[in-house]
Amino acid sequence: MKNRSYLVASTVFLATLTLALANSAWADRPFSDSDSEGPFTDLDPCTGELQSVTLHFDFSVHIHKNNFVVTVRRSGESSAGYTMFAGTETFVENYGANIVKDSFVDMWRAEDGRLWQVGGIFVLNFATGDVKVNKFAFRCLNG
Repeated sequence: MKNRSYLVASTVFLATLTLALANSAWADRPFSDSDSEGPFTDLDPCTGELQSVTLHFDFSVHIHKNNFVVTVRRSGESSAGYTMFAGTETFVENYGANIVKDSFVDMWRAEDGRLWQVGGIFVLNFATGDVKVNKFAFRCLNG
């Protein structure tokens, strides 16, 4: 994959969140909080140069009988002058099917007009051990 740092940062955040949500005290009410990840080094897809990236997450959790849903509003900044102006993520764990699905899209823009996008869909099937990465994109849209 072209961009492991971004993928690793998102995966670490979601793994931490999943472990936290295993706490049964949250099982009977919605929950909201925020967190940050980084800074970490990643590639600028418009220039090919390395940049330092920090991600911020504002998330809300709703737990149902057979699954929980995490909705994340993402924001961030980079040392290359980018600001994330649109970042969304949805994380769903279905207890009965032993499946976790995570999808996200982040749009980054610099004042000089450079624009890039990263996103994808990840499906983990705990019953079979399968991990699928679908529609992963890390691309410069204007640069």
